[in-house]
Amino acid sequence: MNFIRIRFGDDFFTGDPEIHKSITEMFRTARPAYAPSQHIWRPHTDIFETPRDIIVMAEIAGVNKEDIQLEVTSKALKISGRRQEKILKKGAKYRLAEISYGYFERSFNLPSPIEIDTVVATYTDGVLEIRLTKLTDDRRQKIQIKTT
Repeated sequence: MNFIRIRFGDDFFTGDPEIHKSITEMFRTARPAYAPSQHIWRPHTDIFETPRDIIVMAEIAGVNKEDIQLEVTSKALKISGRRQEKILKKGAKYRLAEISYGYFERSFNLPSPIEIDTVVATYTDGVLEIRLTKLTDDRRQKIQIKTT
């Protein structure tokens, strides 16, 4: 006997992510408030390095500094937060809705290990800049040889 698989709720979009994105965008065009589940957006990000540092720049205009979280290990960086949706004026209707609101998250594996204690983050004009100092390979330590 053949069975028909029935999908409920969030399980509906477990297939191809591109199809999910297309369907979501189609419905958001017609009704901007539409979201089949929690909508996660990904800020545009640049990562570059100098001989001493790794610099990460994320474009997150319209996000309050207090709504941004950074987590860092010696090998990875996670940027997350929330952009609050702007309330429409009474009687206003969307004609175009391209700005993403809600939760965002980006995670990156870093190209080289970094000094966690020296990480500096600044947020100016909607751009978050994170400066991560690379671990130096030439650290030396004298080891005392014990006699037995």
